[in-house]
Amino acid sequence: MNKKIVKEHMFFFILAIGTSCTFTLWRALINNYSVEAIHFVGKDIGILQSVREVPGLLAVTALIFLLFIPEQIFLTLSMVVFGIFVMLTGFFSSKTSLILGTLGMSFGFHYIETIKQSLSYQLLRKENLTRILGKSGGIGAMTSLITFLTILLFWKVLDTSYQTMYLVGGGVVILIAIYMHFYFPKFHVEFEQDKKPTLKKKYWLYYVLTILSGARRQIFVVFAPFLLVTKFNLKVDQLVTVFIINQFLLMIISPKVGKLIPKIGEKTALIIEYLFLMIIFFCYANVRTKTQGEILYILDNLFFGLSFALSSYFKKIGNPKDMAATSSLSFTLNHTMAVIIPVTFGYIWLKNPASVFYLGVGLALTSLVFSTFIPKDPKMSKETIFIR
Repeated sequence: MNKKIVKEHMFFFILAIGTSCTFTLWRALINNYSVEAIHFVGKDIGILQSVREVPGLLAVTALIFLLFIPEQIFLTLSMVVFGIFVMLTGFFSSKTSLILGTLGMSFGFHYIETIKQSLSYQLLRKENLTRILGKSGGIGAMTSLITFLTILLFWKVLDTSYQTMYLVGGGVVILIAIYMHFYFPKFHVEFEQDKKPTLKKKYWLYYVLTILSGARRQIFVVFAPFLLVTKFNLKVDQLVTVFIINQFLLMIISPKVGKLIPKIGEKTALIIEYLFLMIIFFCYANVRTKTQGEILYILDNLFFGLSFALSSYFKKIGNPKDMAATSSLSFTLNHTMAVIIPVTFGYIWLKNPASVFYLGVGLALTSLVFSTFIPKDPKMSKETIFIR
C-alpha cells in the first residue's frame, strides 16, 4: 500500500477521533446542563433537539460553500465552527442563547458529516470503502468510550465544571482540525464535482433507502432510550453504562462488519439488517424487563454497522462527478425524517407506546422490500434489478 493511500485512510481515522470525542462530550452533558444551569423543561428540550436536526435538513447548502472553497478546507473550517460553539456551550446562560448555540454547533457537525461522506466516496476505492468506514466506526466508538469514561472521572472525582468540560471538548476538535490542515496534503480528486443539487432518476432506490434509514434512526435515537427511562426507570449512570457497553462492542464489531460487507454483498447485508430490525422492533413493543430492554438497545445499535452497505451501494452505482452533490442531498433526505418522526410518533406514543415500535416493524419491512431491488453486482448503468 503506497503512502498516498495510507494518508487518505489516516485522514478519516483522525477525523473520527476528533468528531466522536467532541460530540460525545456535548451529548453526554447537554441534558443535565440545560436543566441544572438554564432550567429547561420538557418542551424546551424538545425544541432544542428539533433545532439540532435542522442543519441536517439543510445539509444541501454545503454545496453553496463548495462553489468557493475546496472540500478539504471547508471540512476543517466546519470542524473549527463545531468546536467553537461546543466551547461556548458552558457559557450560555439563557434558553435562547443555548438553542441558538446548538444551531451553530449542529451546522458545523452536519457539514463535517456531509463532506466526510463526500470525500470517502471520492478518495476511497470501492473494494476498501466499507472496510475503512468500519474501521473508522470502530475508532469513533473507542473514542466515545474513552470520552464517556473521562467524563465520569472528571465529573465524579475531580468535580470539574460544565464550562471547563465544554472548553476542553470543543478545543480537542479545533486542535485536530489545525493538525489535519497542515499535516495532510490536498488530496487529488480525479473527477471535478458537479455542485448542482439535482435529484437524478437513476438514483431513486438510493434516495428511498436513505429516507427509510433516517426514519429507523429516529426510532432508535429518540424512542428506544425513552422507553428505557420511562418504562424501566433507568437512572443517568445506568443509561451511561448501557452507552459504554454499546461503544465497547462497536469498537470490536464495526471493523469486522466493514470487512464482511464486500464478501456477502450490499444486497445481502441490507436484507440481513432489515430482517433483524423487524424482530428487534417487534420485541421492543413487547419488552417486559429492564434487562431485555437493555439487550435490545445494544443489538439495535450494533446493526447500524450494516448500513455501511448503503454507502458502498452508492459508491458502485454513482457517477464519480455526482459524489459531493449526492452526499449533500442524501443528508437532507435522511434528515427529513428527523423533523417528521419525533413529532408525529411522539403523539402516537401518548396513546400507545408499543404502536411506535410496530410502526418501526413496518418501516423495516418496507426497507427490506426495497433492498431486494438492489442487483447482486450493482454498478453504473445497472442501479436496480429492473435495468437489464
